[in-house]
Amino acid sequence: MCKTHVLGVPVDPRRLLSTDPGFVQRVRGGEIAGFMAADTLHPATQWIVVLGSVHYLTPSKRLAEMLFKTEQGATK
Repeated sequence: MCKTHVLGVPVDPRRLLSTDPGFVQRVRGGEIAGFMAADTLHPATQWIVVLGSVHYLTPSKRLAEMLFKTEQGATK
């Protein structure tokens, strides 16, 4: 049996809402602890909302969009 270890929450740009344009690049470079680039062995199963230094995880696209819109409106 082959064991794989997940080094963090898998991040897929298609399941990400972020105010940080460089977030995915830094995840791919291993610069952000707790996150890793999603791949075929470790697919992204959650939506990630990144607002500044705050990260939200949710299984629902609708909830991710609501969090993103609500939090963006609060920071304006």
